[in-house]
Amino acid sequence: MRGGPRDVLLGVREHVILSPEAQDPLAVGEADIFDVWLDCAGPEPDSGAPGDDEPISVFRGEQRVGLLGPQASRAYHHAVQEAREAGLVPVTVTTRSKASDGSWQLNLGLPARGQLRFHV
Repeated sequence: MRGGPRDVLLGVREHVILSPEAQDPLAVGEADIFDVWLDCAGPEPDSGAPGDDEPISVFRGEQRVGLLGPQASRAYHHAVQEAREAGLVPVTVTTRSKASDGSWQLNLGLPARGQLRFHV
């Protein structure tokens, strides 16, 4: 699948630090490439601006499945903060795979042109 979502993620990829309760929601569905939405892990927009080093939360549907690590959080922070202030939801593509122990893992590419979309 050349030029598709998987190609975008083959560049710099970061593992999502999964929440312990994320295994069940990640087991749902057959697709290994799907959308997730992102939000700052800290306070609501009107309670103070989060710092650039604040982790970014990763959601699949309504379930928070984990956090981005420091490098990926910094890379996404500006876009996520701007979307939050505009009342939009940033959405991007992730890949799901099984680890050697059978647990699920998520990999998310660092922001690339056209990779991040915004929903109302």
